Amino acid sequence: MTPRALVLGFLAAAFLAGFAYFNDWVMEQTYLIGSLVPVTVYGGLILIILLINPLLARLRPGSMLSGPELAIILALATVVSVIPGSGLMRYFPLALMMPHYEAQAQAGGQGERLLDYAPERLLADPSAHPDALPGFIQGLGVGTRHIGLADIPWAAWTDTLSFWLPLLLVFWCGLIGLALMFHPQWARHEHLPYPIARITHELLPGRDASLSPLWRNRWFLIALAGVILIHGNNFIASHFPQWIEIRRSLELYPILNFADWRFRGAANWNWALNFTVFFSVVGISYFLPRQISLSIALAPILYGLIAGFLGLYGYNLAGGGALAPRNIFGLGAFAGIFLAILYTGRHFYFRVCAGAVGLRRSGEAPPESIWGLRVFAASFLFCVAWVSSIGLPWGISLLVLGMLVVTYVVMSRIFAETGLFMIQIGHTASAMLLTFFGARALGPEIIMITGALYVVFLCDPREALMPCLTNALKLLEDRGIKPARFSPWAVLVLIVGLVIAVPATLFWIYDGGMRNINPVNVWIATSRFIPDVTQVEQVLLARGQLEEALDVTGWSILANMKPNRDGLLLFIAGMAAVLLFTFLRLRFLRWPLHPLIFAIWVGWGAYVFAMSFFIGWLVKSLASKYGGESGVNHLKPFMIGLIAGEFLAALFAIMINWGYYYASGESPPSFIVIP
Repeated sequence: MTPRALVLGFLAAAFLAGFAYFNDWVMEQTYLIGSLVPVTVYGGLILIILLINPLLARLRPGSMLSGPELAIILALATVVSVIPGSGLMRYFPLALMMPHYEAQAQAGGQGERLLDYAPERLLADPSAHPDALPGFIQGLGVGTRHIGLADIPWAAWTDTLSFWLPLLLVFWCGLIGLALMFHPQWARHEHLPYPIARITHELLPGRDASLSPLWRNRWFLIALAGVILIHGNNFIASHFPQWIEIRRSLELYPILNFADWRFRGAANWNWALNFTVFFSVVGISYFLPRQISLSIALAPILYGLIAGFLGLYGYNLAGGGALAPRNIFGLGAFAGIFLAILYTGRHFYFRVCAGAVGLRRSGEAPPESIWGLRVFAASFLFCVAWVSSIGLPWGISLLVLGMLVVTYVVMSRIFAETGLFMIQIGHTASAMLLTFFGARALGPEIIMITGALYVVFLCDPREALMPCLTNALKLLEDRGIKPARFSPWAVLVLIVGLVIAVPATLFWIYDGGMRNINPVNVWIATSRFIPDVTQVEQVLLARGQLEEALDVTGWSILANMKPNRDGLLLFIAGMAAVLLFTFLRLRFLRWPLHPLIFAIWVGWGAYVFAMSFFIGWLVKSLASKYGGESGVNHLKPFMIGLIAGEFLAALFAIMINWGYYYASGESPPSFIVIP
């Protein structure tokens, strides 16, 4: 862990934190981060290996960046990627300010009444500064003159940031500890494939900075060049419409007969059948067990068939807001996977728990796992107390934060096992509470707080800390770096990321107002909790129970709870489906489907990438059938070339469009390599 690797890693992290919002929502280019595998980070890695290292070798022999150094840089950059994009800052300021704007837009003062349910510090305070809300909407910049950081109405943000930022940082520290606990079991005992870490390991140079043999493989270079040429051609077409684009998409949606029950109801066939081939996803799919890649490919189709069949009988899986059947079923599926994770590694986790409380057991657990659990426990208890300090009952705080932890652990497991780098969920904290307790026991105040917690932590987990960190720990371990040594630097880079990303994002929002805000982001940030509060309030008003619900506190929540029967059945069904498929997978060697299918089948990422996973599965199946193991291995360099080519092409497109912006002063045409 050399000083220059740490310096370069922190510089890369600072760049991502400072410029991600500008690239994504001002210039509207391929996301600088965008997923659990940030294209600019991995594309930058390839650029260093191809260009920077050879240049350093010519200028000063022996100064090239080694494989372990590049692994450190990559790990720091991926850890900080949770902050500036969809993982936090894409929605965070919108969720804290836009409810005030939406409240003013509602007739009869209904919106202002809803905001009365929000405790102090939960949301921004536009009354603290006259420009806080108008500037957020209209922008404070004039013409080509940008505002300064001092022009941001900080008075409106100070209180709410003083609540959220410590909570985020301590919660992330807990996730780092949890990753240190789970990683040894997954990597050393269960031998999960960690496809992203494995592919990255193949690309990195050796400890002496010697080039990996992969870079001299003919099939790798053919795939790398071919993908860059295809994306390069399409990039030219984005600037010059007369240029002929090489299409990667196919539209099968119009050929379906929607009178057929299989294509009716809540089945979202649009993304599954109007698909685009992503070369990087095809390559990643090739490195997975065929059972997993086939399950991801079939997930949206299977959901569509079930939803269409039930829709024929008037049962809408997507209807009902927070309590939509598919969301509650998904919550049960996540709970089922979490139970399966604990059961599979029960002996190891028992030893870790015993070590954490000072007991000795045979086969002592690794020290980093023991200390990781201790850090997680302390962080979790702090977060429970911190959230309870603004009015959420401690028992509810425990449940909600526990749900967040379970979700992060399951996403990390899915990423380590499948490489699916865009995992999105349907369940919410409000849905869980309304299912188990009912509206009367909770009231709109609790739904307001838990809804805000969900939006800040899990609104769009396409970029999430724990999955990125577990992948980074595996890569570091493969390169001879102990995960425990990296964890303090992970905490420090998160602090640096927050210090840079928060003012940078607020700067661009207040500089341009809605010109620099995507309306879809506003809708997502507010629709995930404000409608739930409205729905609960209206239900309680109709029943004459609103005043009673507002007076419910502490243990009286249990006395007033009335679980949603249909919701409980759906939750149990989701859990049972996962546990059944887990049993069948362990019992029958040829069982074709993985239980993760129930956790991802309503996520947008599964729809977008399903066909690419299918292509990867098909190619591997054919290679195995006609070439055996040697045939499968022969194609691996080609598949890594597809991945490297797509990431490098995305980086080139971003760099060229940035140059276009600064040279012309105008935003370039939008060009998206990976959505």
